[in-house]
Amino acid sequence: MQELFKHIVVLTDIEGKKQSLLGFSAELAHLCKAKLDLVHLLNHLNYAIGSPLDYHLAPVVYINNGKREIENKLKLIASRIGYENGLQISVKVLTEQPEKSLKQYAMETGVDLVILQACNNKLTMDYFRNSHVERIINYMECPVLTITGHKNANGIKSIVIPVGDLIPRRKLKLAFLVAKVYSAKIHLVTSAGVGEDSEKCINNLLSACAMLKAWGNVQVECKRLDGADYGQSVIRYARKIFADLIVVNPGRETRLSGWINFLLGARIYTDSGIPVLIVKHQN
Repeated sequence: MQELFKHIVVLTDIEGKKQSLLGFSAELAHLCKAKLDLVHLLNHLNYAIGSPLDYHLAPVVYINNGKREIENKLKLIASRIGYENGLQISVKVLTEQPEKSLKQYAMETGVDLVILQACNNKLTMDYFRNSHVERIINYMECPVLTITGHKNANGIKSIVIPVGDLIPRRKLKLAFLVAKVYSAKIHLVTSAGVGEDSEKCINNLLSACAMLKAWGNVQVECKRLDGADYGQSVIRYARKIFADLIVVNPGRETRLSGWINFLLGARIYTDSGIPVLIVKHQN
């Protein structure tokens, strides 16, 4: 199988409670023949975290004295998951300035995908947890895959990609590789607005379609979405076609409109219930 990803990091807790996240990550690593690392972010600051973002609330003395104990727990989890999926899994505990440490670790070791779990914002605590998910997404240079529930990495057959006022070349290229590996169909969608912006989006949609077909033999369908809230329109369409993956750029493309969504920090990856791959624009 073509190497889609070569080095995957999954952020996890120290109890191994996130079975679906770990299972998905192991399945994906196995399919891609990728190296897999279990990483735990340990910080002494008073973050309201725990699951799902995997910081561990602890005083400085615990960080200094407990790192080895945490690594041993992660090794047991890695051994079990590795045995079940035929993988050699490494573990790493990162302390101090979690986002910076993770970014540095990814750059030093050649990580090309980070997988983490997001919440659906049903509880106030979820807002705080997802705010740290957002910080990691914005900080990382490599793509970030968010999971909100039980998903099967073997079954990606339908991919939704929003196209706006820019042609997202890097996002398209990665989605194209995913589609080739999984023999998946790509659904390009854009807003059904009016005026020059709408015309530009339609032109970009057609250009993106032509680009994908020029790269190789892959199924592509284009769709113009109705609805004032573009983000919710993308979610409704993805659910309608039973999409297995949504691929977006970070920032505006992930946000949902409305004051309530703004106050709750609602994002496509918190509300869709579908794995969302966030890919930064190419510089």
